[in-house]
Amino acid sequence: NKIVKTWKVSLKELFSNISDGLRYFLNLFSTISTCMHRNETEKFQNIILLLDEPEARFHPELARNFVSDLIQFLKDEFPKLRFQILISTHSPFILSDIVNENIIKVLKDERGGGFFENVDAKTFGADIHNLLKDAFYLKVTMGEFSRVYIQDIIERIKPGKNGRFPKLTSHAICELHRKILIIADPLIKNKLLQMLGACTELDSRLDFLNLEKQRIIREIEEFQGNE
Repeated sequence: NKIVKTWKVSLKELFSNISDGLRYFLNLFSTISTCMHRNETEKFQNIILLLDEPEARFHPELARNFVSDLIQFLKDEFPKLRFQILISTHSPFILSDIVNENIIKVLKDERGGGFFENVDAKTFGADIHNLLKDAFYLKVTMGEFSRVYIQDIIERIKPGKNGRFPKLTSHAICELHRKILIIADPLIKNKLLQMLGACTELDSRLDFLNLEKQRIIREIEEFQGNE
């Protein structure tokens, strides 16, 4: 009894230190196992398993592995049973493990009523960014704050109706250069730097080139440090 009590205390301490998402993950699988055994489902051959947004509290890596973990769990624990699994989800990770023929999209009409639609785009093994655009109708795959941030820079350096780039002061060039450098996407960042370079005049051109020189030197040093 003393050993059992110590084991329970240790297990309780272990669970108190894990993340909320991992705790939910473990609880979900233990609940499935408990329900299956408690209701003597072993006497049935075909089981319908309904899961409502199981990934809602998961870390992205847990969500990415969920379908694989669930299938392996059911195979190991209930090898003699056949399962039909129905999952409602907002996760592109879940969709990337399901063929599009097995996916039904639930939408709302103008009156707020629901209707169903098949998914034509290929989903199995698809990149999650493409799924966010195709399956979830997400036009932008970055945060709204950063999107507005980038759009503000574009508005300040894009060509006017005459096709000419605005000519900015050295102070404005330095400010925008600093703001552009924190952008992670290299395509967006390099394009904005290219546009910013076109906004310089003779007095601000040298400042811009010096800023670019410093940036390139830092990139070279970081590259050499990673070798």
